[in-house]
Amino acid sequence: MGSDLLGTINTGMSGLMAYSQGLQDIGNNLTNVNTPGYKGTETQFSDLFEQESEGAGGSAQQTGAGLTTMGSNINFTAGTLNPTGNPLDVAITGNGFFVTTSGGQQNYTRAGQFQFNSSGILINSADGQNVAGFGSNGQLENISLMSLQNNPAKVTSDVTFNGALNDTASTNPTLGGITVTDPAGGQHTLSLSFSLNAAATPPTGDSWTVTATDSTGATVGTGTIQYNLSTGAPVATADTINLSYSPGGMTAFPIKLDFSGTTSSDLGTTTTPSSIAVNNVNGYAAGTLVSETFNSSGTLVATYSNGQTANGPTLALAYFNSEQDLTETSGNNFVAGNPSEAKFGIAGTGTLGTITAGSIEGSNVNLSQEFSNLIVMQRGYQAASQVLSTANDMIQTLFDMKKE
Repeated sequence: MGSDLLGTINTGMSGLMAYSQGLQDIGNNLTNVNTPGYKGTETQFSDLFEQESEGAGGSAQQTGAGLTTMGSNINFTAGTLNPTGNPLDVAITGNGFFVTTSGGQQNYTRAGQFQFNSSGILINSADGQNVAGFGSNGQLENISLMSLQNNPAKVTSDVTFNGALNDTASTNPTLGGITVTDPAGGQHTLSLSFSLNAAATPPTGDSWTVTATDSTGATVGTGTIQYNLSTGAPVATADTINLSYSPGGMTAFPIKLDFSGTTSSDLGTTTTPSSIAVNNVNGYAAGTLVSETFNSSGTLVATYSNGQTANGPTLALAYFNSEQDLTETSGNNFVAGNPSEAKFGIAGTGTLGTITAGSIEGSNVNLSQEFSNLIVMQRGYQAASQVLSTANDMIQTLFDMKKE
């Protein structure tokens, strides 16, 4: 009987140890409820049996030996996306992990809190690991901002217009504030004046002389545009004016004024002004970097002071045939038991999810479930301790009997 009671003590002790492990997992889940990208764990319990060689009729018997744990399973369900307003915070909607590197080792994470360090390299804010993207050769490499610091100027070559010219207005229209960019990146303001000519012979109707001047009052160029008599639409062979502009004595560069999107007709009264306006001016001054973010495919998008944007490297996402091959480490990271199992791709392709900028993925811990598990774990621990206490009391009774 004494050996059976000692076995019972071991059984109770196994329960205390197993439930302690379960309590540790629950405690870790609860304390990480606000940790970005955290994936909750659940302790896996298993019963223990001992094989005994003696039994009725000489057959072997099994005796319960308590409780053990089979490790902890990671719950890889997605957490809630939480907007942060930080353009470099990114979250994955769907399958995949961000790839970070440190000391030659690849790590995987769902926590997309990124920033650029002083060297212009994208790093994980949590632990400073480099975030991997795809290079021009399709291989993994660091995401660098250095080549995107400036946006070069683009010379103006075309100015397009829309709206209507009123051929019955008492005053001829003028149009100013047209900013053009020269080949050196300098910017200049042009103005246009329109003068209605005598009506032309059908099929052409209204004819307008257009004169372009710069901010100094110097004439840049002049030309004539014509419109159809019946429709008011511009005549295809006379809807553009070509200028040659040489500001400040620099080498002249061509600018085409395109009026194909305008009309000329009787707008009803002599007091109704023409509505002609600039539709688009290509070309722009040089710009400096003002902000960065990522689009839905994970491509870095740089925005410049001149209003232009440029695309940089693209984030690399990793996926695995079985996520249970991953092991949690510190810093919201996972490591792969077999690194060759990792497959890489671009967000939104294949089975990979898409990227949402300005958000992070929160913990997937379910507080209600965890508190329920906490109560169950506590009751199990109490039950195991009661078994241990009862067996100890019975052994003490045996010792007391011997004293008598």
